[in-house]
Amino acid sequence: MNSSVFSARGTHTPIGLGHTPFPFNDHVYLKAIREQKKLEVKMAPTAKDNSVKVGEDHQAELPELNPILDGNGDQEREEAMWKPSTKSFHDHESYQAAYFLPIWYQFQGQIPFDIALQNLMSNNHDIGKALETIDGKLRTLPQKFKKSYECSNEEVQGVV
Repeated sequence: MNSSVFSARGTHTPIGLGHTPFPFNDHVYLKAIREQKKLEVKMAPTAKDNSVKVGEDHQAELPELNPILDGNGDQEREEAMWKPSTKSFHDHESYQAAYFLPIWYQFQGQIPFDIALQNLMSNNHDIGKALETIDGKLRTLPQKFKKSYECSNEEVQGVV
């Protein structure tokens, strides 16, 4: 019985289950060693002990705060999202029926509720004027993509 072909119990190793290491070319192997040596840290730590230094001698020196360089200084950065009106339409249902639902149906939900509120407030709570100017908000908002089955193949290739 030939022991190189058969094992002692008469079984064969299935093809693909025997492990044969991948033979690397010497050039590839030496290049990998060179790359590893580039990543080695050759510095030794400078501190002799691992203690944290505390006290006046070990504080970081920071430059003085210069409000001119820091930006706007005292300028107000907050903006009002909504201030209720003292005019007509005191109830929520009236605003919803006269302002929000037409925007929702016209722009198919593309203009968020908070942007619509800001637009109404910037137009002094005048619903007619706000409805006329709401389409200008679309320029600053991200646009919805068409569904892939609605586009032609040429349009998709033009984008890609």
